[in-house]
Amino acid sequence: PNAVPLATACLETAAFLRAALASRLLFTRWLRAPQLVQGGCFALEAFLTYRRHRSRDDVWINRGARAIVGRVYAPDDQGEKVDVDLDTAPGTWRRREATFRIADGLERVKIQGAMREVCRVDGTSIFGVERCVAKAYTRETREWLWSNQGVGDGVYFRDVHAHRVAGKYAADFNAKAPGVRVEVVPAVVVEVLEVKGDNEDAEFTLGSDRKYLHVEPYIEGALEEFSKFNSNTFFAELLLSDRHADPVAEAYSHFTWAASAGKLVVSDVQGVRSMNTLHVTDPQIHTSGPSDAFGAGNGQSEENIRAFFASHECRGICSKLGLAHPFPDDVKKGLETVSS
Repeated sequence: PNAVPLATACLETAAFLRAALASRLLFTRWLRAPQLVQGGCFALEAFLTYRRHRSRDDVWINRGARAIVGRVYAPDDQGEKVDVDLDTAPGTWRRREATFRIADGLERVKIQGAMREVCRVDGTSIFGVERCVAKAYTRETREWLWSNQGVGDGVYFRDVHAHRVAGKYAADFNAKAPGVRVEVVPAVVVEVLEVKGDNEDAEFTLGSDRKYLHVEPYIEGALEEFSKFNSNTFFAELLLSDRHADPVAEAYSHFTWAASAGKLVVSDVQGVRSMNTLHVTDPQIHTSGPSDAFGAGNGQSEENIRAFFASHECRGICSKLGLAHPFPDDVKKGLETVSS
């Protein structure tokens, strides 16, 4: 966070004070008192927020934090196939070992997911960037995935593969879209080989029941500004005039469907907006037919794709990219649902 809100509030307060003192009438000064109090409150709130961010971000990982010795699997077109849990992970992977520090506590985020836990890691040895996070499925989620989808730790490879595929489509979208961008954060899978340090009292647990992690660079501003830009299914509220999905996210999702010749759509676009750029993580990918390539929550039928498009309205960016709605009758029904 920067000091712009703090500086703005201080300048407003100073302006109100100067105006009040310059007034020749005493009662006018008192009439301006509420403005002074309001400006002072704004300044204090901005100052406390600034101090909180600053103290929080000074140290990303404590020096005494646990260390992980891990095997890093990064998506690579020139890599090799990987077998995990009697299954073959989608895509090809380049592997190497790395040692990095990991926090004990959970990272609190604006939108707290129910399926995974998040904590800070020092990703310097992985991405060349210190400020990174690790994500891991809860025990309850892993049990559900195994019971209902027959997938174990291979889900981590599917999730990272989804990042890879969504990132490739984002690069193509950025080359054609008019003045907007989608940046999908890179991600890797880490197999935990050894944990050094006190692991017993850590809130973010590591051990025999958590052998893999999803690691990616932290999206700056995620704590306060993380947002879901569109949905992964029909969401009637997105068709309301004051609840439209983000136009960049919607155009990007539509673009992925067209670029893949209708084979898939990248949806559930979420992350942080910075000007005209969306910094995205955890995308979901619906496919038109059965597929084991992507993680939990990804649909595998045209019905799932059509459910997404039922609340998609083509706007300016879609038009500039020459995209026409593939299922106009579906969105018409969606509008009728909203109006009724």
